[in-house]
Amino acid sequence: MAMKKKDKARDASFVAFVVEQLAPLGEVRSKSMFGGHGVYAGERFFACVDDGRLYFRVDDVTRPRYEARGMGPFTPMPKMVMKSYYEVPVDVIEDAAELARWARDAMAAVPAKKKKGAQPAARKPTRLGAPRQVAKETKAVARRPTRLGAPKKSARAKKRSR
Repeated sequence: MAMKKKDKARDASFVAFVVEQLAPLGEVRSKSMFGGHGVYAGERFFACVDDGRLYFRVDDVTRPRYEARGMGPFTPMPKMVMKSYYEVPVDVIEDAAELARWARDAMAAVPAKKKKGAQPAARKPTRLGAPRQVAKETKAVARRPTRLGAPKKSARAKKRSR
């Protein structure tokens, strides 16, 4: 169901209010996404706003606090429940200092981002204990086309697979 212009304007003003409340945390911004808004602190995505409600990222430590207040997980569609984000109580949203405390916990619940260029995991050793080595040339030599175009194992490849 498409959101009406009036609802979009209301959501935008609510997002602006939330970002203003979170100003003490530093660089907090929102970004329109998937019909709602994502809230970021730097590059860390820790909250979302959908249908006039604020949801913070949770983990096993912070989730019980939300559940004790009767808050539920983010449900963007009836059969889609995102248990990583829970609704923030209204009284917390209205208290800037309390909201900042909850937001810090939400930011801490965001998993660390993997660094680009990190070393790949070590390969599993073969039965003999030596690491596997697969060269591009070996794959090209291991198979040759048949008359019908289907790949056929070469005698060399057959010996290796025994």
